[in-house]
Amino acid sequence: MTTPAQQAPAEKGLARVAQALAKGTEKWFPDAYIFALVGVVVVAVAAFANGSSPQNVVDAFGNGFWDLTAFTLQMAMVVLTGYVVATSPPVARLITRLAQVPKSSSSAVSFVALLSCSVSFLNWGLSLVFAGLLARAIARRDDLRTDYRALGAAAFMGLGAVWALGMSSSAAQLQATAKSLPATLLSVTGVLDFGTTIFTWQSLLMCVIIIVLTVVIAHVSAPK
Repeated sequence: MTTPAQQAPAEKGLARVAQALAKGTEKWFPDAYIFALVGVVVVAVAAFANGSSPQNVVDAFGNGFWDLTAFTLQMAMVVLTGYVVATSPPVARLITRLAQVPKSSSSAVSFVALLSCSVSFLNWGLSLVFAGLLARAIARRDDLRTDYRALGAAAFMGLGAVWALGMSSSAAQLQATAKSLPATLLSVTGVLDFGTTIFTWQSLLMCVIIIVLTVVIAHVSAPK
């Protein structure tokens, strides 16, 4: 069973610094919407400073916003399909069986990191839910004492490490969809399919190296 937080000894050294940073970030770091709003205001002010009229700025914002519709739908489908698959009964049974594989706390954390990264190559939305449910299933085991915080961190490794190199990469999908690209950019780069981005041997090799390093670090850094 996972060790309760209240029974854990006081953190020391780097762990204490990490906790202090986490608390400060949770308290003061603004919501992502704030950054989007500030970005819009900054761009509008810059446009005004360069001589654009308010009407032109408003028209540019309105027309440009709807140019992102195709890309927005792609990202929404990544998340929705990932959630539906991860919570389906067959996958739930698979997660239950996979949760019995690790035999130690360190191997449990590295196992979650490995599957999180591997699944993220296929779909980062699926990885988020799948790895989270796997971490929870492992934490519920009575015969294995594993730090739930480490499991949770490992579950996010797929999104943090290899998602941009996978098939649901937002950059790769954007570049492979002509309607999602601004006309000025499309005229320069053209459409780049997956064969020239994520499926090149350089990209695949980088993905493998990152996964290996992530699993090793997860295993070594897992609380014993």
